[in-house]
Amino acid sequence: MAKQSSVFFSLLLSLIYFNSFSWSQVQSQIQSTSVGDNNEIKLEVPSQLTEHYADIGADFSIRYPKKCIIKKFKGLPFKTIIAPIEEAFYPNGNFLEDTNKKNIDTTLGEYVSATIKNLKNKYVGRDFKILNKSKFKTHEGLNGLRVSVTMQQNHNLLKQTFYFFSVEKKKKIVVAFTCLAKSGKKYEVAVDSCVKTLKIFNEER
Repeated sequence: MAKQSSVFFSLLLSLIYFNSFSWSQVQSQIQSTSVGDNNEIKLEVPSQLTEHYADIGADFSIRYPKKCIIKKFKGLPFKTIIAPIEEAFYPNGNFLEDTNKKNIDTTLGEYVSATIKNLKNKYVGRDFKILNKSKFKTHEGLNGLRVSVTMQQNHNLLKQTFYFFSVEKKKKIVVAFTCLAKSGKKYEVAVDSCVKTLKIFNEER
């Protein structure tokens, strides 16, 4: 069994806004977890997103590359999608939801700004940098914002791409992808394609 010595391909519906979700603590727990021998798995091209992700209690689904590993980790409400290992690092995806009323009532722009401010404060002196910020839209027409950043975590320079969505007046959703910063470019098209397949059940947009 391969030991996970770092973090993984992260689709994240998040509580980052109030720093009530400790990303670094979860990553430390993941690093010491065995996730299986998936180093031979190939990341499929976007047109081959044949696998369907769903989890108990989740009112969302997403398509992801064939043969990725799905695993439940302590401290995360939903299962994780784990991509092929690269230099002892698993690019990774997770899901969280933010249903805190104060956060729900903020605009998406305000929510994103607060999250970025929180990340800047958390990663002071750890090479935190905002790479880009742009609008994003799923195939079902859910509008959001996409933000990419880099920072040092657990002795690795990482790239995290966050996809922020506001679903009516019920929740904020953040989808995040984490990989080694030097490999960030090669994942962009595939990850964007995955997130565009995000579906929210029983919600009017």
